[in-house]
Amino acid sequence: MNSYYKGTHGTTCSAADSILATGFKKGPGLRGSGIYFWLYQFAELLQEAEQLAIAWYNFESNKGSYSKHKDKKCAVVLADLDTKEDDVFDFEAKRQHFMVYAKAIMDKLGEAKLPHEEEKILLSGIHDKFFNDWEEKAKNSFDAVLVRVHAPNKFKSTFHKDIASQPHCILVRNENIIKITDVKKIH
Repeated sequence: MNSYYKGTHGTTCSAADSILATGFKKGPGLRGSGIYFWLYQFAELLQEAEQLAIAWYNFESNKGSYSKHKDKKCAVVLADLDTKEDDVFDFEAKRQHFMVYAKAIMDKLGEAKLPHEEEKILLSGIHDKFFNDWEEKAKNSFDAVLVRVHAPNKFKSTFHKDIASQPHCILVRNENIIKITDVKKIH
């Protein structure tokens, strides 16, 4: 039985138009390669997930990430993520395994200081290798990964900090599970 995870993705209007025309494109991220969505499974949490997507857009916009986009205004892509629960890897349940795994790799690399973008690509690759190793062990391909991440700077949750200080993201590794349900252009 398929379960629908739901998520929001903050980007520009230009990128949203491109996504509608040709689909999402996977890229590196701090928790591995794929497409990141702010997870919500209940309608009552949609507003929070939309605000997280907008905060992410603002964070990236302030960094200049969208400087080459024609229409730089904010858009929030909403999607159902159609996959079976067994095909979603719960990273949080394996975080301590990952810490040991990553430490062994980082110890081999030594004390090298990398520029931020190179560090991001390295961390993304370590996560990807970890997920691939778990797939081999489980004899299963994971469509997506559940992860907790820090909320973007300046995000103000409607929840108490002890309830939602690290919201859930779902990192989609198999873009075929993404079913876009709406695009909200924020003006």
